[in-house]
Amino acid sequence: MTDKKVVVYVPLDDRPCNNERVQLAGKAMGIEILFPPKDYFKNCLDNQPLNSTGSQLGSPDLIMGWLRNISQSRNIDAYLVSLDQINSGGLIGSRVATDDDISTEKNRIVDLMSIIGNKPAYFFDTVMRLASTLGFQNMGMYEYISTRLYAAHNRMPFRHSDKNIRKDHILTYYDIDGADHIISYQNMYNEDDRKLYTLTREQVNKYLTARKRKFKLNVEILEYIKGFPNTYISVGVDDSSHRLTIQENEISYIEDFIVGSNNVFAGADEIAMCLLSRIATDLYKNKPSVRVVYFGGAENEKPDNWDFRSLKCNVDTHIRLSGGTLVTDDRPVNMEVLVLTKPRNGKTHQQNSNDIHWHINNNNTNNILTSVIDASSNPTGDSHFQRRLLGDFGSPIQLTKLLAYSSWNTVGNAIGMSIGHGIGRTAFIGLNHDTKLLRYALEGQSKLLFTEYAKDICYKVGTAWYINKYLVDHLNDKTGQVFTKEQKEEIPWNFYKYGVNQNETNLGWGKSCLLWSSFIGMTTGDFNIHKLASIFYTNGDMFESYIGPYNNKITQVNWINYPYENGDSAWFHLVFPWHRTFECTFPLNVSFK
Repeated sequence: MTDKKVVVYVPLDDRPCNNERVQLAGKAMGIEILFPPKDYFKNCLDNQPLNSTGSQLGSPDLIMGWLRNISQSRNIDAYLVSLDQINSGGLIGSRVATDDDISTEKNRIVDLMSIIGNKPAYFFDTVMRLASTLGFQNMGMYEYISTRLYAAHNRMPFRHSDKNIRKDHILTYYDIDGADHIISYQNMYNEDDRKLYTLTREQVNKYLTARKRKFKLNVEILEYIKGFPNTYISVGVDDSSHRLTIQENEISYIEDFIVGSNNVFAGADEIAMCLLSRIATDLYKNKPSVRVVYFGGAENEKPDNWDFRSLKCNVDTHIRLSGGTLVTDDRPVNMEVLVLTKPRNGKTHQQNSNDIHWHINNNNTNNILTSVIDASSNPTGDSHFQRRLLGDFGSPIQLTKLLAYSSWNTVGNAIGMSIGHGIGRTAFIGLNHDTKLLRYALEGQSKLLFTEYAKDICYKVGTAWYINKYLVDHLNDKTGQVFTKEQKEEIPWNFYKYGVNQNETNLGWGKSCLLWSSFIGMTTGDFNIHKLASIFYTNGDMFESYIGPYNNKITQVNWINYPYENGDSAWFHLVFPWHRTFECTFPLNVSFK
């Protein structure tokens, strides 16, 4: 196989999890991904520069024009489309509305299907999160917490067999609880900080209008798309909960009448990675067999506060979504997924970390393809497992031999990021390709794998806290302003609002603040990125092709770059696409021996 597959991709938004990571994943799977111009799908928080379109949201109409042109000028193998982007200008836009009329969106989807024609099309949608977006349309932390409390209040499950009756009931009774009482939006108790929160009637009406619009989009758009034989649909539940929340009846309706329970799961930001993997397994007609091994004994628990099913259920669903074949017996498999859970097996987190460490090394020794997920929620604790990965404890781990790693954000996100990447990569390297395509994909694999370790460990565990503290302290010194507790919490989520501009043409105080804190944070301490880079270029064996444990091509990394200081030039630094420290990106270059 010599030619790259070509996939048209309409992202959820421009965050790195939906943009750069997916682009590198496509490359690792031998796929060229075609994006619309970035300003067509970019989202902006309040007090930030607008898109060139003059909006805070993406532009569905401009995307449609781009889709028409690219579909005529290129030979497309498949389409991967976020319905939140094409209907609402992105994930943020899907959570707000002035009314619940969706006639424009329905007409746009009809046009979209005519553009796609008979080509395979993979769509992903979300069940609206419990609260809207912090820092958008003036939503502060107080209103965010208040809205989430209101939405998380128990609702009455409604399971009528007639879908129209059920839909009308959901839209009518959003404000009724499990005891058939109107839900109060005043003096709501928050267990986390033991405080009472109150919404206004106007805020509640605005929220419920957005929710009605989103659910109507879920129902009517998905039902229309489902009628085409060349489509595949998945639905992520954004910011969920283990309670019977306002999402409960929406989820059950979508499962019962539209896509089935196997295509609905907790998560949102990982869906594109998983569907890209499914595209790879479909295009290559190669669906890897997968065995899951858990370390910790908590696989039958809900892994965090944002999930509504067990860890095992979520892992199994993501494997099927990504095009893998789940194997539960002892037969040989194409790859393993190793999952570190919370300690529920009588062992400590450190002991379970040692066990998964040994299993990783054993798999590497025996050339068994492996993806790793940290679902232990421990990086905020002693980060013992992350320190093992970077070589602080036990025998060295050949990180470059792994297919994928993730501990990013929610457990659902981490599951999908690692599983989608791993299965899609396995589908590609398990077939015969020419050397040029193999090297193209190896470059994507090395960059994405390094990014996963660098961002999920070196940055999220070792650096983000430092940058957050430095930003607040630096702003205090620079402006002389004494910030409130809420402002201190908000600064890392929208530092542009407070005058820190990473895009200054000169080395202004805001830009130098980010340059300095990024460099120091990434190159000092236990999670120093130099440790990671050294692992990559001193013992950097990577599978370039893999037909089996005894029929593969291994190539070594020669050099990979990372944030550094180079003479008198500016630091090679992190970039924060949303002017917040939650997620970053940085350019990478790699060479091979």
